[in-house]
Amino acid sequence: MRSYQKAADLADGSRRVSPSGMRSPFKVLIIGFVWPEWRSSAAGFRDQNLVDLFLGQGWDLTYVSGALPNTYSQDLEKRGVQTAQFVANDPRFDAFVAELKPDFVIFDRFVIEEQFGWRVQQFSPDSVRILDTIDLHFLRRTRQRGLEAGASLDDLATLRFDLHSAATWRELASILRCDMTLVISDFEADLLNNQFRISSSLIETYRLCYPNPPPRPGFDERRHLAWIGNFRHAPNGDACEWMAGGLWQTVRERLPSDTELHLYGAYPPREVMAWNKQRSTKHERLKVMGPVEDHIGALERYRVLFAPLRFGAGIKGKISDAWFAGLPVVTTMMGAEGMGYCPEWGGLVGTDESELSQAVGRLYTDKDLWQACADRGKEILEDFFSIQKNGKSLIARMQKTQIERVTMRRENFLGEMLWHHSLASTRYFGRWLELKGR
Repeated sequence: MRSYQKAADLADGSRRVSPSGMRSPFKVLIIGFVWPEWRSSAAGFRDQNLVDLFLGQGWDLTYVSGALPNTYSQDLEKRGVQTAQFVANDPRFDAFVAELKPDFVIFDRFVIEEQFGWRVQQFSPDSVRILDTIDLHFLRRTRQRGLEAGASLDDLATLRFDLHSAATWRELASILRCDMTLVISDFEADLLNNQFRISSSLIETYRLCYPNPPPRPGFDERRHLAWIGNFRHAPNGDACEWMAGGLWQTVRERLPSDTELHLYGAYPPREVMAWNKQRSTKHERLKVMGPVEDHIGALERYRVLFAPLRFGAGIKGKISDAWFAGLPVVTTMMGAEGMGYCPEWGGLVGTDESELSQAVGRLYTDKDLWQACADRGKEILEDFFSIQKNGKSLIARMQKTQIERVTMRRENFLGEMLWHHSLASTRYFGRWLELKGR
C-alpha cells in the first residue's frame, strides 16, 4: 500500500512510459468499497476483469479504497497498479484527485459515487465519471423485500411488484449524475431504458469476461452436485437456507443414493459450517466445504451445479464459472436472468421445488442431455462473455465518451439538474461529516 503522499507524488499529470516504450494514453482511477476480491466473489472477479482490461491497454491505473491493505491490494501493486487508501469524507482526496487528473473515474457501486462523485466533479471536472453498478442494487433489494412479503418466484422474476423505493431513486440519481453507467446484463439495460427512461446513451452493458474455455472432464468422470457463492451475499445465504430447510430433501429423492451436495464459498457462517456435524434428515448427504483456492478446478469434478436462487439481480457468476468448468446448471428463472436464457440453454430451469428436483434428476442421469447443456453453456460463454468482444466494445465506448463528454453532459438535462440541486447539499453534508470526525 502506498501512502497518500507517495501516491500524490506520482499524480503529476504526466504519462508514465509503458514497458513497450509507448506513452500511456489514458489514466484511470477506480474507487472501490473494498479491494477486488477476485477469489471470493463475482463482483471481485468483475473488478479484476476491468483491471486486466486497462492494464492490457497500457493505461495508467490507480485503485483507491477505504479498506485496510490486504493480499488483494498487494496483488494490485505487484501488477503495477498504484494504490491509495481514502475513507469517505477524507478531504485529502480532493488534492489527490486534482493532482492525478484521471481521464476516467470509475465508481464501484452507487454508494461510492454518492461519497466521492461530488469531489471528482469539483476537483477534476474533466474526468469522465463512470458508475459500475455490478448489479442493480435496488432491483435485488426490492425483490428481497417482495420475497419476505410472500411474493411468488414467478412474480419476482417477471417484476410484478412495485420497484419504487428510496433505494431506487438513489441509484437512478447516481446513474443520471454520471457520464456513463456499466450494467452487467441486457436485462438490466432494458429495465433502465424502458421502465425508467434512462437514455441508452448513458448505459453500456459490460458482462463478466472469460477466455475460451479449455477441454474439461466429461459426464462419466464427474460425480455429485455443487453449489458455490459468497455466503455474505444475501441471495446466496437465502438459497442455502432454502436447500437446508427441505429443498435438498426433495431433490435427493431423484438422485442415486450415494449422491452428495457440496457447498463452496467464502465467509461461511458458523451456523452453516455446523451443518456438517448435524445428523438430521435435512442435512443428510449435504456437506459444507467452505472457501476454495481454485474454484474452477473444484467445479470441474462435479456433474451438476445447483443454484436455487429466489431473488437477486445482475449476472450470476456461479453459473458462468460453472460453464467455464464444463458444468451444466439447474437454477430458477431468477438465476437464469441475464445469462442468455433461451429454450436451448446451458442447463435446466425450474419454478418451484418439484420442477427443480425433476430438473436435477434428469440432468444428473441423462448423459445426452448433460452433454447438450454443457456444450450450450460453452457456446454462451463464447458468444456473450468473451473477454475479446466485451473488452473491445467497452474501450471504444469509453474513448467515445471521453471525446464527447461536454456535449453529452449538456444533453443529459436530468443529470445537470440533479447536479444543480444535489451538489450543494451533498458537499455540505460531506463537509459536516468531515468536521464531525475530526
